[in-house]
Amino acid sequence: MHSASDEIRIDAPPEAVYRIVADPRRLPQWMSSLIEVRNVRGSGVGQTYEWTYKMAGVKFDGKTEVVKENVGELRNTRTVGGIDSEWHMNFEREGKQGTRFRLEVSYSIPTPVLGAVAEKVITARNRRELSSNLAHLKDIVEAEVAKAASTPKHAHP
Repeated sequence: MHSASDEIRIDAPPEAVYRIVADPRRLPQWMSSLIEVRNVRGSGVGQTYEWTYKMAGVKFDGKTEVVKENVGELRNTRTVGGIDSEWHMNFEREGKQGTRFRLEVSYSIPTPVLGAVAEKVITARNRRELSSNLAHLKDIVEAEVAKAASTPKHAHP
């Protein structure tokens, strides 16, 4: 198994970050190699969905299941299929309106398909891509929070 981890400060409360991260349909918005998410079933622990992911130019299909969750604080998933992996996501409040989001991924590289020589290159690329994906997530969350804050609230009599 290989691993990659990174963290980023997002200027939004943990609940706002969590809302986007925990919606499988939104994952391709911030995860550049995730091509498609489909067949989302359930919510919370036990939720499953299928996906297509592209690694080193090769498409892999698989299935994810949420194995542990504490809304707004942590979310852990396990994937099986073309790429087996475990994802550990932590959402820690930082200051009044900030979140320290940490993502740790342990994964297998399908060496028979991609080749042992490519393994080191893929591992380095995956680490760089993780940082880029977190930056995309930060941009999305902060833009949505700013938009919500600037939207006038309608007064009700």
